[in-house]
Amino acid sequence: AMSFADGRGFAVGDAGTALRTDDGGATWTGLVTGTTAGLTRVQAVTPDVVTILGGSGCAFRRSTDGGKTFTRVYVVTEQNCPNPVEAAFFVSPEVGYLLLEDGSVLRTADGGDTFSKKTAIPGTPSSTGGGGATPSDAWFTTPDTGVVETTGGTFRTTDAGVSWKPITSPGGTRFLFVDSNVAYLYGSQGVTRSADGGVTWAPAIPVAGGVAATGFAPANCHAYQHQAVLAVMQECVKRARGGDGVLHRLLRIQADQGYAD
Repeated sequence: AMSFADGRGFAVGDAGTALRTDDGGATWTGLVTGTTAGLTRVQAVTPDVVTILGGSGCAFRRSTDGGKTFTRVYVVTEQNCPNPVEAAFFVSPEVGYLLLEDGSVLRTADGGDTFSKKTAIPGTPSSTGGGGATPSDAWFTTPDTGVVETTGGTFRTTDAGVSWKPITSPGGTRFLFVDSNVAYLYGSQGVTRSADGGVTWAPAIPVAGGVAATGFAPANCHAYQHQAVLAVMQECVKRARGGDGVLHRLLRIQADQGYAD
């Protein structure tokens, strides 16, 4: 997984690997994350503030100095933690959200020092009515407005997680917002697009081979390792350019917006 902010980029992968580039990917420097867990998500909130997530949701860490040092956030133990973090998203260095495996939603306004519990996602085990839906992703465009995806559907909040409204969508596993209005939701069903911040979604466009929950299936774009980061990125681009047009466009959109996953 990769994420960029104002020219500085971060990549994460197996065995706690994290890399940083300050020249658009020409060179990379290894970072000490303090964990050996496989890392699957990274968000460059700013060039200096970055979060990393992995270890099946039990390893969540944050850096405020460009990756020079990382500190644990929320999760106390990185082995068999009771309620793993499924997704995390920070709107700013201070305001962020955690989406837990049981559908619980936590919000911080102080960079992760403390969290307040918000309303759980409907249909998940932690919700008032209960249910078996499992969450997969979350994305917030403002401190109060965001969307989450679960196996039970797509939900949106405009009041910082106090309430959640079901949104009609073809479903998926991961979000990509180009800006506060244009968004993509992708998964095994293909790719769907929203032009109004996730309020409404167009029918899904099938992609040959699907777009896997953890990246682009044909190229396994999440398989980042120490010396293999650039090679895998090049393979992703190579296969996308020679393959399905929708896959290529989505990859280009991610690259153009400084966010590749």
